[in-house]
Amino acid sequence: MHVHTTSAAGLSVSRRNAASAWWGFSTSADRQRIETFLRRAAQSGLWESATTAEELVNDADERLFWKVRHCAHHVLDELLPPKSDAQHNLRKRVTTS
Repeated sequence: MHVHTTSAAGLSVSRRNAASAWWGFSTSADRQRIETFLRRAAQSGLWESATTAEELVNDADERLFWKVRHCAHHVLDELLPPKSDAQHNLRKRVTTS
């Protein structure tokens, strides 16, 4: 496996999986360093994506939450409130002219 493939795989998998845990605690200086790192990695050919670190973190967070919500056997499923099948019988609004 080439060095750039290994580096890109390391960037995309291990960092994204843990990113949502620490992203909220990072300072703007930390975030700027990460953006600079990703930009330099892209310029040198180690990173193929033009997405920002924030987009990567948000994407990873959304994918994790989707998996937790839709996989009944996910380890974090028990932390969510029970699923509700409540049907709302909403009446139409009467508008006055």
